[in-house]
Amino acid sequence: DHPQLGSVELGGFNHLHSWTNPPLSMLCDEADRHADFAVGQALAAPCLQVAHTAVEAVGDGTWRVTVGVANTGFLPTTVTTHAAVHDLVRPIVADLEGPDVRVLDGSARRSLGQLSGSSSVRLGALGTPDRTTCSWLIAAASGAEVTVTVRHQRAGTDVVTISLEPM
Repeated sequence: DHPQLGSVELGGFNHLHSWTNPPLSMLCDEADRHADFAVGQALAAPCLQVAHTAVEAVGDGTWRVTVGVANTGFLPTTVTTHAAVHDLVRPIVADLEGPDVRVLDGSARRSLGQLSGSSSVRLGALGTPDRTTCSWLIAAASGAEVTVTVRHQRAGTDVVTISLEPM
């Protein structure tokens, strides 16, 4: 209690309340707009998906396994042009695994590079830069199952199990 001013608060003002945040009556509306923006950003993020699979019997116990991989997100897997130009993001990798399965044409892990997002797909353009395929020539018994995992540090992971059945 001040003798001339009456009840006063010493120590200045609340910096967070006075300078950083909007007035209390506007705070909820402001927070809603920021939340909408954050959700919009999350929905635009790159997202890997195994879009299709194919199995072809090429000989006795030999198979060609093919997967189609798509970036179903709006943004490319690199997210920014800066990251793409400066090679800051690791490539998409696809791994094939299975008990008693032997890969005949190289490594079980394949590097698939980067994929554009749906923001770069143009009507009338040849090809789709948001998709790619990967295949392995493998030796395995008929009826065996293989698992293909595709992963990317910014676009997530998708896993598919494929049964080796003659068609």
